[in-house]
Amino acid sequence: MKNICEISHPVAPFETGPEKTIHFHCLMQRLQEVATAHAEREGFGITHLEDKNSFWVLTSIKVEIERLPVQEELFTVKTWAKGVKRLRAFREFLCSTPDEHGIIKASSEWMVLEKETGRPQDINKMGLDLLPIPDAVFDVPCKRLRAQTNVDLLSSKRVPYSVLDSNGHVNNTNYLRWCVDEMRFSGFELEKIKSLRMSFLSELFEGDKVSIYSCETDHEKQNRYQIVRDNDEIPVFALEIECS
Repeated sequence: MKNICEISHPVAPFETGPEKTIHFHCLMQRLQEVATAHAEREGFGITHLEDKNSFWVLTSIKVEIERLPVQEELFTVKTWAKGVKRLRAFREFLCSTPDEHGIIKASSEWMVLEKETGRPQDINKMGLDLLPIPDAVFDVPCKRLRAQTNVDLLSSKRVPYSVLDSNGHVNNTNYLRWCVDEMRFSGFELEKIKSLRMSFLSELFEGDKVSIYSCETDHEKQNRYQIVRDNDEIPVFALEIECS
């Protein structure tokens, strides 16, 4: 079907860790890769929005994991646009291997920002045909996470040049990468992760100083983290993890 895009290639050794499963941030890169390819192919991608002095940003995503693909395993990521509601566009993902269908599924929310002001644009008024398919991978829509106040400091860092994207912002995959690294330092067993919910609350730039926090939760099998920009104490990223 034309308005569905899929990309298949084996999981590369540089995408995996000692356990031979794909890193979580590399999984996010795979989702971003196919979303970019689909948008470019259908005429509402990066190059098309440049003509409108605008760009896409991922604002929220929920990922459910049956299992992670392993090194050299053929991994297929399929995506389609689900629709638009004024300032928000919705995109679904379904990931498979040759022997297993739907080992990972994700639902995401995006916005278009104007480059000079950073203001959200009304997507319905931009003349973009996203070729929506109403099929959803989850019964309940992805909800945006809120910043927490009961937190414990894990670490602080300064944003390096190597994590920036073409818009000069920290690429969204790096927020998750930083949090997963902190989880490992604290002894967290990553193989227990069954779902991820992420919300991208504000942007980061080269040289920004940030702090990573763990957050209190009332659920035994749930962990929460957030990243805060130090100079103005603005939360920029929120992460919720469900474990087995």
